[in-house]
Amino acid sequence: MLLALLACTSTEPADNGCPDGMARIGDAFCIDRYEVQVTGDKGARDQYASPGGKATATSKAGVVPSHGVSFSQAMRICENSGKRLPTAQEWEDAGDGVLGDGGTLYPYGDTWDPTACLSGEGGYSETQPSGSLSTCVSPFGVYDQVGNLWEWTVGEGVVDIDAWLEKHGMSEVDGRLVTHRAQETLYAQRTPVLADADGVLHLPPVKTWKKAYLRATGSAKSAAELLPVAYIAEADRTVLQIHRDGDGGVVPDKRGCGYYTHGHENCSLGQSSLGDHFHDFDGTIGFRCVSDL
Repeated sequence: MLLALLACTSTEPADNGCPDGMARIGDAFCIDRYEVQVTGDKGARDQYASPGGKATATSKAGVVPSHGVSFSQAMRICENSGKRLPTAQEWEDAGDGVLGDGGTLYPYGDTWDPTACLSGEGGYSETQPSGSLSTCVSPFGVYDQVGNLWEWTVGEGVVDIDAWLEKHGMSEVDGRLVTHRAQETLYAQRTPVLADADGVLHLPPVKTWKKAYLRATGSAKSAAELLPVAYIAEADRTVLQIHRDGDGGVVPDKRGCGYYTHGHENCSLGQSSLGDHFHDFDGTIGFRCVSDL
């Protein structure tokens, strides 16, 4: 597919007070113009492992942005670059042209245009170079917030393990998740999680599932209902073990839709996908960083 590739030019003067490759959002903050390309070793994928690698993020037009980066890795890479991951509100403000309430539904206006950005209606089969479409830019000069890659942001709230356990009638015994109900549901995979005679939640041994957020059957209503757990293999079962070092941690929020996403509802700037994926899910999620003024 022939794309309208942009020249690497800025819509703002070089002396906008922001680091290279960043757009100024009023007098509030700077944000990367483009979904970033990661250079260097990302380190361990497991968010609970000791951080490794010294990867940094580069915001540049005409290069394919990086994905396959976990939420925790994205936070660390922004920090390595002297920046931070944007909050969901900052990300939205950068796209809708207004700080705080108000602004447009999409970077280019309020009417959905299926060809303006790199979304599913364009027939793309993979991630495209940053800034490929000159129509997909916000009033602040930020590109590709809709389409191409989903993007990690910091959601509202923090993980509160004790509150989650109390609300869902569960308890913690030697680090294991115990319930009085017979069955729970692993959100995202919608996989039944069975409890044994002792109430310990467990699954048949699995190879690919490393860590997830467990939700009790039904729909979680807030970020505080997300619970960090890990699958721990034992001799005859796989149990769900709580990671206490996630308690009080920030909650991931996924914004912006991907190159394969269909439908204007999924791609509006204000649409939150909080809870759709857990911390270490990577897939087609990229990110960009923020710098304080």
